Amino acid sequence: MRFLNINLGTVVVCMAATVLAACGGGSSSVPVVTPPSPVLQPGWTLTGSLQTARNGHTATLLADGRVLAVGGEYDTVGTPQYVYPANAELYDPATKFWTPAGNLAQARSGHTATLLPNGKVLVVGGIYRVGDQIGVVATAELYDPATNTWTVASSPVTARSSHTATLLPNGKVLVSGGNDSSFTSLNGVELYDTATNAWTSVGTLLTARQGHLATLLPNGKVLVNGGLIAEANQQSFAATAELYDPATQTSTMAATPAIRAYGGSATLLSSGNVLFVADDLIAGDYAVSALYNPNTNTWTPAGKLSTWHYWHAATRLSNGKVLVVGGTHVGVRPVYSPTDIAELYDPQTNTWSVTQALVQGPRMRHTATLLSNGAVLVAGGSEGVSAPYTSAGAALYTPSP
Repeated sequence: MRFLNINLGTVVVCMAATVLAACGGGSSSVPVVTPPSPVLQPGWTLTGSLQTARNGHTATLLADGRVLAVGGEYDTVGTPQYVYPANAELYDPATKFWTPAGNLAQARSGHTATLLPNGKVLVVGGIYRVGDQIGVVATAELYDPATNTWTVASSPVTARSSHTATLLPNGKVLVSGGNDSSFTSLNGVELYDTATNAWTSVGTLLTARQGHLATLLPNGKVLVNGGLIAEANQQSFAATAELYDPATQTSTMAATPAIRAYGGSATLLSSGNVLFVADDLIAGDYAVSALYNPNTNTWTPAGKLSTWHYWHAATRLSNGKVLVVGGTHVGVRPVYSPTDIAELYDPQTNTWSVTQALVQGPRMRHTATLLSNGAVLVAGGSEGVSAPYTSAGAALYTPSP
């Protein structure tokens, strides 16, 4: 465990009446010791562990600063090997502990969780497991932090998993792509209206894709890129990107990305550009990144990382840099090789640098959430070494000033 090294120091203050030998005259008194306020040192520290080990879950920052962890899966030794927990839990940065947040009506993994303008969290779709049977969840649920309870929302038009959910400026949620119960990729797009608790179909993507990335751009359009194209037992990695316009409910082709992947990340920078970190499986280069400029509709290289980060977590820090944590080499369970390496992207120099390694050890399919105080909470994930693979550990990253 890493402990904070805080030098409190000692300050002797001369009051109106002080010791003659100490301060040069007057009557005696006790010296006053005034320690400075403790300051978190940059780097990683351990924090309270999840109550349930989970990977592939979601973590959502609530309006009050707490973090809601939902669903996912964990591995067990024996049968069944994979368990989908129905419970949710809350992390409180003030106490650094997790507490129960009720149970969903349907346990799920591969879902999305979106904070709504009214403070509730919308959880959509995902996959479920009953014994050896796996299916796609057709429902949506709402979490209310005020009452710490779940309610079933109206069901989406299409049951889907491995989709994206994007909160639009008008408060509605745009859900796109994913896969159906046969794990065939979908191109359908639908919209959830918080005010009416209703779903409507709003067009299609140009390419059916699952496990892709969707980023709301400053101009109101949504950049959709990456992902997996799967149909009739044929799979390929999506080589295209597209721009969905909520105003016209249509999608148009964007410039072709220089890199493609399933299991990468897209981070909106303060400049309005999007940083895409991926494993370019086509070129065989597993530590690459690129920038998309929505003003010019162009992609440019953003440098190479020190190692592979397949299924990592990426977070834009308060200082504008991007923290990429963990991930793995491409592999098939149980031959994953998760890493504890963390790297920082600096938009000012367009370069990467390695920062302190994740204190809780190597992991993939974890979550990383930027807290209100500027720290990053990394929770759960799969260690991918030996069964059981899934971790309940959590850690906090404090960036340098």
